[in-house]
Amino acid sequence: MNKVITILFLFLAIPMSYGMTCISDKENSVIIEQINSLNENYGNVPNMADCKKTSALNTLVCSDPKLRNALWLLSMGSVYAYENATHTPVPNHSTYNNDYMLRLNNMIIKESDKSAALRKLCFIVKNDTLNYIGSFGVDEPAYIDISDGSHLFFLQENNSGIVLQNEHKNIYLGVSCDVADSTGKKGRWYKDKDKYIVELNGEKYSFNRNNNGFKLNCEKP
Repeated sequence: MNKVITILFLFLAIPMSYGMTCISDKENSVIIEQINSLNENYGNVPNMADCKKTSALNTLVCSDPKLRNALWLLSMGSVYAYENATHTPVPNHSTYNNDYMLRLNNMIIKESDKSAALRKLCFIVKNDTLNYIGSFGVDEPAYIDISDGSHLFFLQENNSGIVLQNEHKNIYLGVSCDVADSTGKKGRWYKDKDKYIVELNGEKYSFNRNNNGFKLNCEKP
C-alpha cells in the first residue's frame, strides 16, 4: 500500500510538459472530429480518464487535454466498435472499458520512472487510437529497423526537427543532423537513397523516407 501511495505522489509531481509531445495539434483535431461524430449516440460513455478521481492514470492523462481526448475517443469508440460488429448492445456503457482502464493504470503503477511511464502510456493510447481511426491524415508511423528487429515509431515534426516516439524511447533528429535519444545517447542522422540512417553511439537504425524529414538537408557523410 505504501508503495502505491509513494508512486502516486511521484506522478502528482509530473509537469504538463512531459505529455505535450505525445499527440500533435493536427492529430488532436482528427480525434475531436471523431469524438463529435460519436457524441450523439455514445456521449454517455464515460471517459476512462476521470479527472475527479485520483489514480496513476488520471494524474498523467488529466494534465494533457490531447491525451484525455484520445482516451475519450477510445472509450466511446470501443463501445461503438463492439456494438457495430456484433449488432448487440453493450449492457452497461459505464463499466465496459474497466479492464482496459485498469490495465493502463497498473502499467503506470509498476513503472517507477515517470517519464518512461508517460512514454509507454502515450504510445499505447496513440497506437490504439490510430488502429480505431485508421489514419491521422498527417505523419504516419514508421517501422524502424534495429538490430533485434523492426519496431514501430510515431513521427512528429517540430521546430527543432523530428521526434520518433515509441514505448521504449524517444529519438530526436535535429535540424543540424544531430541525434539524441531519451536515454542520453547522441549521434548523427542522414539520408541515404530511400532511407534515413540514424547512428547512436555505435548503434545504427534505418527507416524509410518520410516527406517531412526530407525537408531537412542531412546528406550522407
